[in-house]
Amino acid sequence: MPALLGDPGELTQNPAGAANAFKRMEIVDATKDSGDNVASFVDWMDDLLLKEDSILVVMNTKNGVKNVFDKLRELNLTHSIYYLTTYLCPAHRKERIGEIRKKLELNIPLIVVSTNLIECGVDLSFRYVIRNLAGLQSIIQSSGRGNRHGEHTISQTFVVDIQESVSPLKELIIGQQCTMRLLSAFEQRSEDYDNSLLSQKAIDTYYDIFSEETRIKEQMGYPIKSAFRNIPLQAYDLLAERDVNHKGLAWSKFKLTYSYPFKFISKQFQVIDQNTSGIVVPFNEEAMNLQGLLLSQNVALDNKRKIFRDIQKYVVNVYQSDFKKLL
Repeated sequence: MPALLGDPGELTQNPAGAANAFKRMEIVDATKDSGDNVASFVDWMDDLLLKEDSILVVMNTKNGVKNVFDKLRELNLTHSIYYLTTYLCPAHRKERIGEIRKKLELNIPLIVVSTNLIECGVDLSFRYVIRNLAGLQSIIQSSGRGNRHGEHTISQTFVVDIQESVSPLKELIIGQQCTMRLLSAFEQRSEDYDNSLLSQKAIDTYYDIFSEETRIKEQMGYPIKSAFRNIPLQAYDLLAERDVNHKGLAWSKFKLTYSYPFKFISKQFQVIDQNTSGIVVPFNEEAMNLQGLLLSQNVALDNKRKIFRDIQKYVVNVYQSDFKKLL
């Protein structure tokens, strides 16, 4: 039988209190002022750079990070400039985040250009945050890296719209379009949203817009590739509808039972498509030693399992298209 669920509840016990925490940041729409390319964006940053403070720039892609990072390096700024992407192995990222944290504590001017990996689980606090256009939830996550400990009365997250190659990232594109609709509505009647893009009214409006998207509705049932007569199937229907389970699955051996094809769905559906290959990075002597032991014929299998676990902090997962470029 389908699961019987109650009304959706809040993840936080005190939503109003959580909303107050966001008052240390404000989201500013800079999509029209910052230009749509890296050169014009860096020019727009001039006023922020003159303040010689800490700035976090969050892009949607690794190439976007590289382009902004390279352009900033050309300026010969007094700021320390770092980048963070998953092309740095976990050990390298940990070391770099440690360097960034020390400079933030010493109030040394710096700029960090990162993918969204910095949005969760990284306890760093910047004076200003710049977020390339994305879904509102990602913009809010990036805002969480600004004025994190209330060092300033209020800080800003600037939303910009720099062109990146995001055509394969369909959900991101939909999120961008929904955010632009919200920004347009906010510009016309900000009072409807309590004059804040971090307000509950703004968040609710964004998700109303998002859920109305036909392209999102088509994904709500989690479509899978059926191995049975090319019939379009959805994971939700297979697990929730008794009628589908009872009559629709010709391979079901017991026609009078309500069988649920968990194994079939697990093979056909992935929440995140992991079409990647792991590469060991010779980051330091330990990484090279572990790699040598892993390849050695003289190491017992049980020991290799431990070595395999230990070496993960030096592994970078690369998509197949990028992997082929390295060959």
